[in-house]
Amino acid sequence: MVKIAQPAINLRGELAADPKPQSGIMAARKQIPADGVQVAFKVPVGYKAYAVDSAGLIRVEGELEEYAQKFDGFQWVVIFAQAPANGAIVGIWPVGV
Repeated sequence: MVKIAQPAINLRGELAADPKPQSGIMAARKQIPADGVQVAFKVPVGYKAYAVDSAGLIRVEGELEEYAQKFDGFQWVVIFAQAPANGAIVGIWPVGV
């Protein structure tokens, strides 16, 4: 009689790893209330901002425009040239990178 044994699969490494979104997958819009002073808003880890709005208006990306994106080695940050108004809602549409 032949006996075949299969070793157990070790899933610990896969389950303990930080889940990464698939490239190009959009997440739900993140809404952040502005306070009139804050200019930097963090994007969820593993995502980059696809589009940004504040006070209901889509903002233009670029160093000399309304906002720019910077990567700090861990996550992306949206930095406005001028702080959004107090009480305005900043919306960030993240997309997986």
